[in-house]
Amino acid sequence: MNTFRLLLLSMSVALMGCQDEKPQEASVDEAPLEIEADSILQEAPLVAAIDKAELVSNEQPSNQEAWSGTFTGTLPCADCPGIDTTLVLSDDNTYTLEQHYQEKGEAPIRTEGLLSWNDTGDTVTLLGEHAPNQYHFSDMMLTKLDMNGEKITGDLAELYQLSKQE
Repeated sequence: MNTFRLLLLSMSVALMGCQDEKPQEASVDEAPLEIEADSILQEAPLVAAIDKAELVSNEQPSNQEAWSGTFTGTLPCADCPGIDTTLVLSDDNTYTLEQHYQEKGEAPIRTEGLLSWNDTGDTVTLLGEHAPNQYHFSDMMLTKLDMNGEKITGDLAELYQLSKQE
């Protein structure tokens, strides 16, 4: 019995010696973000991982005149008839979003911030907004995407579109 315990103890010590050392944490020296980006990142911790390079060098659709402008529509609402939505995308990579919840008797909610395009230039993310905060751009329309950044399918899919105003 003592031999078994001694063998078990020896194996335990040997296994503990085989463990990898804890990897050292890398430190990254980051340049401070511009004031506008700082205010957005402080208000919205969900975008804190986005760095300045991504904000500045995002891919925009090739035809800036097509995507910059005002998009409006009524999006579905879980506890009201709909959300009257106006989204203004500006060519300086900023946005203004105004949402009015119908029959709630509340003032419209207005937010502003920076926007970022995906690599293919067809999906815009509103930085500083809580998810779902992405819209797919196509045919002079913005289609709101779901929590996972996917297009909404089914009978209600058409209700998630914002049309560009002339």
